[in-house]
Amino acid sequence: SARPLMTLALRLIAHPSSALRLYRMNREDGLGWKANAASLLMSAHIGGHRVDWLHFGFASNAIHMENVAKVVGAKMAVSISGYDISIQALKNPG
Repeated sequence: SARPLMTLALRLIAHPSSALRLYRMNREDGLGWKANAASLLMSAHIGGHRVDWLHFGFASNAIHMENVAKVVGAKMAVSISGYDISIQALKNPG
């Protein structure tokens, strides 16, 4: 359905300075347009908020999300699970 995607797009538009800052930081880190777009859409619900901590429950969810914490002025934490160590590492050696 296009509705969730539209909701995310509207959230990006509601906080253009956060979205633009995240986009630029991602580009400086060498993210291609697909990874950058994914990062923007996955973090659209966070933009514009000020939080102390941003926690990701799985390391695989935190990939390319480091700049999100910087944009919202938060410290970032990641929980490491067995999946992250045994499966994710084999699928993505880099």
